Amino acid sequence: TIAYTLRVQADPKVENKPASSHLYIYDRESSTSTAFLTRSSVYDLSFRPGHNSITFRGRLDGAKTTCIYEISLNGGEAGTLVEHATSIQGYDWNSDGTEVAFVATESSSNDEDKDLPYKPEIYEGELNFSRAWIAKPGEKAMKLSVEGNVEGVVWSPDDSHILMSVSTTPLVDDHYMTQQLHIFSISENGLSGSVDHAGKMGEYC
Repeated sequence: TIAYTLRVQADPKVENKPASSHLYIYDRESSTSTAFLTRSSVYDLSFRPGHNSITFRGRLDGAKTTCIYEISLNGGEAGTLVEHATSIQGYDWNSDGTEVAFVATESSSNDEDKDLPYKPEIYEGELNFSRAWIAKPGEKAMKLSVEGNVEGVVWSPDDSHILMSVSTTPLVDDHYMTQQLHIFSISENGLSGSVDHAGKMGEYC
């Protein structure tokens, strides 16, 4: 079974909006594709370990933030699996699919200009740091103690550590120039090592 997304362009004569990303399942035995979710855009597909299901990020049914959803490979409706006060930017399952590590910003406590009839947009003026969190579906997420702006998380195969990509601040320049890989120990609840690399960081796993 292969899960993939298909970008569907909107009809510019009907509505001015970005292309949608729909979920499809391809069955290798029958060589057929089936539309699984087309009513909203989905991102970051993942087969949930130990479960006959697919998870993805999205905003279904008018959700105010980006959540993690799950849909069975047998079909049916997608359900909310993990939701957070702010949008989930990325995630990774542990080996048995019982816990998920994800990246999301902390809730903003800045009430400045809340009485204005509009929200001013200040370039890089109100940047919130992204943090790493761990959650079991249906339970409150726990924030991991890591300094800096977390940009990505990956579980180790034995679930004992999480590899994190961290930049010094959310600024664009720091995203490109200061990202570094850190190893977070679950048992010690803190960093246990770092990858000392030279140059701009690319992909990792």
